[in-house]
Amino acid sequence: MIATYQTRVAEYAGRDRAAGDAALDACGELYGRVQRKLFAEQAAGLAAPSLKSEYLVRHGIPGRMFNAVRTSLDGKARAVREGRKLQIDDLRRRVAKAKRRIVKAEKRGQRDVVHHKRRRLATLEHRLKVLEAEEKAGLVRLCFGSRRLWRRQHDLEANGYGSHDEWLEDWRGARSGEFFVLGSRDETAGCQLCTATLQDDGLLTLRLRMPDCLAGAHGKYVTIEGVRFAYGHEQVLAALESNAEYAACRREYGERAARATGLGQAVSYRFKRDARGWRVFVSTETMDVPVVTDGRLGAVGV
Repeated sequence: MIATYQTRVAEYAGRDRAAGDAALDACGELYGRVQRKLFAEQAAGLAAPSLKSEYLVRHGIPGRMFNAVRTSLDGKARAVREGRKLQIDDLRRRVAKAKRRIVKAEKRGQRDVVHHKRRRLATLEHRLKVLEAEEKAGLVRLCFGSRRLWRRQHDLEANGYGSHDEWLEDWRGARSGEFFVLGSRDETAGCQLCTATLQDDGLLTLRLRMPDCLAGAHGKYVTIEGVRFAYGHEQVLAALESNAEYAACRREYGERAARATGLGQAVSYRFKRDARGWRVFVSTETMDVPVVTDGRLGAVGV
């Protein structure tokens, strides 16, 4: 089972908080721009694998970043398709229910009720027709930045904006407020672009590799120190230990023997910005870790 744990980015090595956050902001802006461009070209009928080499050169990004963008897009598209199926099933039930209510109201001579129910039925049938057409065509609609924020520009004063430029700043921030770093069990510490190492005090240090196009302005690496997950820290440490054992086994016995051991875990990271700054989410398979209990700390009865 894949589990995700989160914490807040508190301190950077070799740079102050503003400079570190600016580097992550630049990553988020680049990631969002590449993601929107790839989505548009896929919607136009182009295949992602055929675009990879071009994207690496055009945007100055590593191959693993392109894979992360593609994986994230595939997940979002899959969520849209699954959600649409549920919406279609729900609308079909509501249409059938509305028709039954209209029949009952007609039998009772409730003309006003029949009129309103028919208007409601027409709305439901139209929505159902649109969704069924999208499902048949395999169309996926995504609004990067959220539809709710997009609609706020149409009534700036009611939504607390003094000008369209203020809304535009929020809109651009929402579209560049996160980025995903894809992991793999075959890579150092389970992730090539974001490597976690254990400090002497039990905390973690994350070393994030910057894309080539951003390295000149922000350095080749951004190092985040003092990382501790309030929940699941032991799971993350267990995954890193498994990766270390996998790497040692692979060096000594070879790739095939190492894979047969079942060691090694992919460790993926998602960085997300909120009003207080950046948070980091780590996802990996749950591991068996020793459970330590102490009766003196109390008990919980269920």
